[in-house]
Amino acid sequence: MGMSDPRIFYADLVAASDAYRVLCVQNYAASGTLFVQSLLDFHPQTLSLPGLALRDFPEQWARIGQMPPAEQLPQFASVLDPLFVPDHWQWVDWGTDKLGPSRDRGCHVDRAAFYAHFAALIACGGGDTRRRFLCSVYVAFALTLGRSVPPRATLVFPIHGGPLFRAQTIETDFPDALYLHMVRHPISAAVSVARHARATFGAEPFPAVERGLVQVLSDRAWSSDEPGYGDRAYLPEIGARAKAFRLEALHARPRETLAAICAFAGLDWDDALLRSTVNGLQWWNRAESPRVSGFDPALPARGVAERTHAIERLAIRLAALPKLAAWRYSDAAPFARWPEWLIRLVFLAAALVPFRAEFARPDDAEAPPGRAWWRRYRGIRRALWRGYSDARAAAPITVSSGEER
Repeated sequence: MGMSDPRIFYADLVAASDAYRVLCVQNYAASGTLFVQSLLDFHPQTLSLPGLALRDFPEQWARIGQMPPAEQLPQFASVLDPLFVPDHWQWVDWGTDKLGPSRDRGCHVDRAAFYAHFAALIACGGGDTRRRFLCSVYVAFALTLGRSVPPRATLVFPIHGGPLFRAQTIETDFPDALYLHMVRHPISAAVSVARHARATFGAEPFPAVERGLVQVLSDRAWSSDEPGYGDRAYLPEIGARAKAFRLEALHARPRETLAAICAFAGLDWDDALLRSTVNGLQWWNRAESPRVSGFDPALPARGVAERTHAIERLAIRLAALPKLAAWRYSDAAPFARWPEWLIRLVFLAAALVPFRAEFARPDDAEAPPGRAWWRRYRGIRRALWRGYSDARAAAPITVSSGEER
C-alpha cells in the first residue's frame, strides 16, 4: 500500500463530507444514464465513479457494514476491485474500457494510491458511518485521479434501477438527495434494450424483444420481475426532489437541457458539461451502440425504422400512452381525445400483428410457425398486454413544461 499525501488534510475532507449532497441518476430502460453521468463526470462541483461502479453499495453495506471496522476494508476490497482492473468485464459492458481520443485508455486507477488515500480517510473517521464510508470512496478516487475535492461536493450516484431498498438507504443517509430520471421514447428505448440484449446474450431475437417490452412498458427487470422505478419516483415523499429529463432533449438542445439539470441539481454552469468523459477521458458510448462521443440529435431514434414496422410502433405507442403524455412527446397528442375503449380496441388489433423481428427464423426452431415461434409470439403478446395495464396503474413521473420541444 502506498503512502498518504502529507499535504492533504484528510480530517478536513472527512468533516466536509458531512455536507455533501447526492444526485441519484436513475434510468428508464436504455435512456442515456451513462451518457448524462459522463457529462457530469469532471464538473468541478461533482465527484463521480466510472460507469455504474458501486451502484449496489447499499446492498453491500447491509452485508459487510455490521462487521468490526477492522474487517470492513478487507471485505470491501472485492467490491472495489474492478476500480483497479484494466480489462474488467464491467468496463467492456459500460464502454469505459476504450477511452480517450484514440480509444486506448482505461478507467482503472492505481490500487496502491487509492488505498493510501482511502486508509488515511478511514483513520480520520471516514468509515464511522455508512454515509461517510461511501463519501470516502468517492473522495479517495478523486484524489487518486489528482482532482481537487470541492468543499460541498455533489456525489453522482448511479442508482440505476436498483431495488427500493437502495433508495430507502440513500434517503436515510442523505435526506436531501436528488433523483435525476432520464427518460426516452418507449419505442426507441425498447429497440435499444433489445439491441443490448442481443449483443450481451446472443443473436436469438424474440427474448430480446420481449425483454425490451417488459422494461419499457412495465418498467420491471426481466430476470426478477422487480420494479425498476425508472418511470416513477421511488417514494412519494421524494416529491420535487425527483425530476425527469428527456434523452432526446439532451441531444437536440444540450446547453439548454444541461442548464436545466444544473438548476435542478444546484450546480453552477461549467463548460465541462459539454464534454462526454469518464475520469476526464473522452467516452465513446457502449460497445453495441453507435460509437459517438458527445451529442447527436439522431442518436436516440437510430435503428428504430430499420428494426420495426409501423403497426408494432403503433402498438407500443398505445400501450405507453400515459408515459408519452406525462413526458410530453408529441405523438401522444393525436390520441388525447380518443376514449379509452377505442384506444384499447385499436391496441388489441395492432398487438396481434407479428413484430418485424418475429419474421426472422428463431435459433431454436426449424422454421416459423414452429412451436418455438409460437411460444415467443405469445411471450411478446403477454408483454404488450401486461404493459398496457401496468402503464395505466401507476402515475409516471412528469417532464416539466418547456422540456417537450
